[in-house]
Amino acid sequence: TVRPVIGCLLPLSGNFAPYGTRMKQGMELAAQGSRLELQFQDCPNDPYQATRTVQKLSQDPGVLALLGPLTSGDAQAAAQAAQDSGIPLIALSQKQNLTEARPLVFQVFLTPRLQVRALLRYTLGERGLQRYAIFAPDSAYGRAMSKVFGEELVVQGGILVTQATYPSGNKDFTTVLSPLLTAFQPGTEGGSTFDALFIPDDAVTVAAIAAQTAQSPLGKVQFLGTNLAKPRADSLDTTQALEGILFPDAFFNNDPNPAVQNFVTAYRQRYGTEPEYLAAQGYMVVRLLTHLLESPTPVDRKEMPQKLMSLRDIPHLPWFK
Repeated sequence: TVRPVIGCLLPLSGNFAPYGTRMKQGMELAAQGSRLELQFQDCPNDPYQATRTVQKLSQDPGVLALLGPLTSGDAQAAAQAAQDSGIPLIALSQKQNLTEARPLVFQVFLTPRLQVRALLRYTLGERGLQRYAIFAPDSAYGRAMSKVFGEELVVQGGILVTQATYPSGNKDFTTVLSPLLTAFQPGTEGGSTFDALFIPDDAVTVAAIAAQTAQSPLGKVQFLGTNLAKPRADSLDTTQALEGILFPDAFFNNDPNPAVQNFVTAYRQRYGTEPEYLAAQGYMVVRLLTHLLESPTPVDRKEMPQKLMSLRDIPHLPWFK
């Protein structure tokens, strides 16, 4: 029988190669022992090359669908090329609106909106926090996350009390914290006190802000972050400074779920290292496809979109919802 082929567009060279390699390892582990054949193509953050790669793969009738790319520019170009070429593509990028007006394009990744939505559902819904502030870097990422946070706050019924920015890469926050400290008036009737502070930045920066506010009134505020706030395993000082912060992530390798631990053990045995989000993401999406293609009757390219849309909770993939 002919093995179904999936084209995998990942950065395997250039600056983003370490990320592509982690995802490739997860994918290869998931395909092990299955009928699925993975065809890897290098997409090193070059939208023109991504377009050409999609066009080339789409001309091979044996390729059922495409996975990737990772970087936003490549994902945008590949999504449009896949739609134009008539081949289903599952994007593995946090780039927003990739699937808009593109019925052949799907997305499996932790997007900014999903992160913020999860944070607010927990803090508003379960913790009862109502009033929020934003402290963001003056960068494309900071502005995008602040915008999404404000929009989701309106949808979920929270209150944005104030927001402030700081220069990207800043290390000393003494001066730039002034607007937040001015807005924070604990105990004042009708004052502008907020319950939580959202800081969309990396772990080192959020840890520095936490350390510099520890002895101020803001030290009692609940800090919120994005998945960038997850500290590295070897960064003890950063981890300690971030004690108590809430941030979302798509994968937790200490999850006691047996299916998660089976994956962690298999990955550790094969590659001699701990899996993280990208490896888990690659593993998950390929396992989804092996599950989808288990049918004894061959699946063709035209059937793929409907089959992808019909996927629901799968017991052996607990982090797919």
